[in-house]
Amino acid sequence: MEISKRKIIVLILITAIIISPGADWVINKIYKNATQKNCRSTQHIIEETRLKNQELPLQETHITIQKNQQIKQNLENYISNLESLIILKDKCNKGSIRWYIEWYDLRYPWYRRVYIVFGMLSLLTPLFFVFFELQDRKTLSVAIVTFIIGITNFFSWGNAWSGFIEAKIQLEFLLHRWEATLIEARANSDGEKAVNIVQTGFNDLLKQSNKVIMEETKSFFDSIKFPST
Repeated sequence: MEISKRKIIVLILITAIIISPGADWVINKIYKNATQKNCRSTQHIIEETRLKNQELPLQETHITIQKNQQIKQNLENYISNLESLIILKDKCNKGSIRWYIEWYDLRYPWYRRVYIVFGMLSLLTPLFFVFFELQDRKTLSVAIVTFIIGITNFFSWGNAWSGFIEAKIQLEFLLHRWEATLIEARANSDGEKAVNIVQTGFNDLLKQSNKVIMEETKSFFDSIKFPST
């Protein structure tokens, strides 16, 4: 089969183009375009990966912040529920620690003054009779002094005074320790541990405050003595 002249000419031209220097330029241009396209695709993938890697820590940080806020809110709700109990209310609520502190604070000065007055009377009454030369009334002097000492021993104002002020100071200390416990719990980043700190602190406050009040009450009644004949 004979090849037409036209086809031969086309083949010669194609061969000339491939062999000529211009062919290298065309091939290089095609290769460069393909390489640039591949590089752009690679850079695009790298940039997308970098952005995703940046977004992940931000998302994790946001989740952590939300979790911490929820933990703190739960802790505050728990503390609020505890403080709604009678024992932690203000001094106007009978039975609260602050009410007992106020009770002791109002009464111990009065017991102190009565104790001092009756103590001075028991000492000064005999001197009064001697000073005014009332020796013939020694029996009356002895009776008055005996009465004063008997009243003092019966009501035991000295023991009551010291017991009231000691109980007041101890209860105030327990409240201060409770406030320090709340500060420690709120500063703790571990929510479960923070709740445990509050629970332990509240149980200790409940136990110790009850112990102080009961011991003071027992001491008060144990110190009351009927005058001996």
